[in-house]
Amino acid sequence: MLSSSRSSIQTMRTQFIRKEGSSTVRLEIGKHFAELNTSDVDALIEQLSAVRAVLQPAVPAHVSRRRQYAIEIDPCWYAEPHPASESVVLFLRDTGAGWAGFAIPRTGALRLRDGLARYIHAVETRLGLPN
Repeated sequence: MLSSSRSSIQTMRTQFIRKEGSSTVRLEIGKHFAELNTSDVDALIEQLSAVRAVLQPAVPAHVSRRRQYAIEIDPCWYAEPHPASESVVLFLRDTGAGWAGFAIPRTGALRLRDGLARYIHAVETRLGLPN
């Protein structure tokens, strides 16, 4: 499987390579390349994510209805109280990017709870499930 992304400077390609029970990714940028194992890919994703967090323009604050997103079906999640504030820490697992944690203030957590309850009720009503 080969995918590519073109920038004005160089061509970047990724290639999935399966070898003797393991797999790697060959990353090519221009004339340079690296073969990355799972740990390398995880480290690269983490580093790129940290860099992206400070780049401008920032990631949009709202979901775009014009963009197609990868949707994680029934993701793993974990929640716990924040040890130093009145926040809830919510971790969500993306099979590609890994775990992401979010500290949600109490008021935001209550809005999230109420919003999820409304959507759940709407799905139950649409499907004719008992209340």
